[in-house]
Amino acid sequence: SSLEIGGLDSPVIKTPSGIPYIPGSSLKGKLRSLIAKITNGSKSIEEDDDMVKTLFGYHGRNPNPVKHIKELPSFISRLIVRDAHLDTVGFIERFPHGSSNLDTEYTQEKYENTIDRNSGKAQGGLRNIERVPAGAVFNFEIVCDIYDGDNKVELLLKLKKGFDLLEDD
Repeated sequence: SSLEIGGLDSPVIKTPSGIPYIPGSSLKGKLRSLIAKITNGSKSIEEDDDMVKTLFGYHGRNPNPVKHIKELPSFISRLIVRDAHLDTVGFIERFPHGSSNLDTEYTQEKYENTIDRNSGKAQGGLRNIERVPAGAVFNFEIVCDIYDGDNKVELLLKLKKGFDLLEDD
């Protein structure tokens, strides 16, 4: 869409029919990032440990071909993370149309600013963000393929840890 004066600075991702959803690739990337951070503190996909690469996949290409380092082994992703769609029936029950808490059919608009940590003063002016209200439920599916030689228990525990971290994030 376009940027207009007074318009949203940060809109919610929506389907063509205007219903908010969470892209599966975004959810998968967030899970990977959280798991990698607590597993070995890696700052890049190349630094992820083999369990994270096994669960989420890894292309194996050398990140710096100028150094002529041999290619790293690639890993086939074990996860398929589908888009998370808003439970519209449950949403309408929790947030009936005309609710004073909603600015659109499914979202709220909120103004926020940035506070300088040192001075405690607002900086940069207000920005208008759109958000799905707390309490909304999104349904999704994750498929985890287990191959011969995989440690199924370790893979699933790692994935569960990712969801625990996501819930707390």
